[in-house]
Amino acid sequence: MPRRRRYIRGNRPYELGFRVRQGLPFACRKVITLFIESALARTQRDSKVILCDFIWMGNHVHLLIVAQDAAQCRNFYMELQRKITEYVKRSLGLAHLNLWEGSPMVAEILDLEKAISRVVYFYSNPSRAHLVETISDYPGLCSWQLIYGEKPQHSKDIPWIRFPAVRLLPSRQLSDRQDSFITKKLCDGATMKHALTYNFDAWMKCFGISEPKDVQSVRNRIRTEVAKIENDLKLKRRTEGRRVLGALRLKQLPIAQSHTPKKKQRAVFVLSSSAQLRTRYIALVKALCQKCTELYKLARCGFSGLDWPPGMFLPPLPPIASAIAD
Repeated sequence: MPRRRRYIRGNRPYELGFRVRQGLPFACRKVITLFIESALARTQRDSKVILCDFIWMGNHVHLLIVAQDAAQCRNFYMELQRKITEYVKRSLGLAHLNLWEGSPMVAEILDLEKAISRVVYFYSNPSRAHLVETISDYPGLCSWQLIYGEKPQHSKDIPWIRFPAVRLLPSRQLSDRQDSFITKKLCDGATMKHALTYNFDAWMKCFGISEPKDVQSVRNRIRTEVAKIENDLKLKRRTEGRRVLGALRLKQLPIAQSHTPKKKQRAVFVLSSSAQLRTRYIALVKALCQKCTELYKLARCGFSGLDWPPGMFLPPLPPIASAIAD
C-alpha cells in the first residue's frame, strides 16, 4: 500500500516523534547530551523550524515545533536523524547502523486543548515509565528545566562536534569521570559553536495566546496537570510496592543497553481533541492528495508549470523527454 503523502502547513504546531528500532542509545550521559545538542544546533543553524517543548527518552524523542515551511521542516527532521545516527554509529564503533524505526511521526496539532495534553504527556513520560518520581528529577535531555528551572534559559551556545572527532567509546558503561573527560575533550576540540535557540511560547501563539498572563496561565496549567499525574502514579506505585529506577541509576546505565520496545512508531498525521476538526482536516488532506495524483498524471504526459498545492511533498517528477539515440 502506498505511503500517504505528507502535508505540512506553515506557522502551525507539529509534534515530531522518532523511535529507534532497538536498544537505548539515548542514555542519560553528558556525551550523549552533547551529541544530541550538537546535532540540534547544527541542524538549526539556519532556523529551519521553531523549537518549543521536547524530551529525549532512552529510545524515543518527542519534539513540539512550529513549522515555518514544509520543505524546511522535512529538512530539519531528516538532517537531525542523519546526524544522530552518525554520532551513535561512530561512538559505538559500528560500520553500519539502521537506527530509526520507520518514518518519523509528523502530526499537526489542531487545537489548544490537544497541544496542552501532548505537552503534559511529554513531561509525565519519565514518571509513566517508572524512571523517576518527577520530571524535575529526570537527568536526560528535556526542556522542563529550561522553562521551569531556577534560571530559565532560551538560548545556548553549543560546540559543533564534527564527525571525524568522534571516536569509539572505551566502554558503553562509562564512569562519571570518563564521561566528563570525553565530553570536555570533544568540546575543547570544537572550533565552532552554534546558538541553539528555543521559543517555548511559539506554539501558543498559533492558537492566539500571546499575552504574558495568558501564556503563564497555560504554563501553570501544564505544571499542575503534570504534578497530578506524577502524584497519582506515585500513590499507585506505593500501593503496588513498586519503586522508580531513580536519577542516579539512570545515569549509570550503559549506552545502547539492550531493549526491545513494546510500542511501535505511531502512524498519525493529525492530533486533535475535536472529532469535527480532525474529520475536516483528514478530508482536506485526502482532497489535496487526490489533486496531486491528478497533477502527477498530467506531469507524466509532459505538462509543465503545474500549480502544485503548497505544503504538499511533491513526488519525483518524470522526465519530459527521452534520450535521443545516436
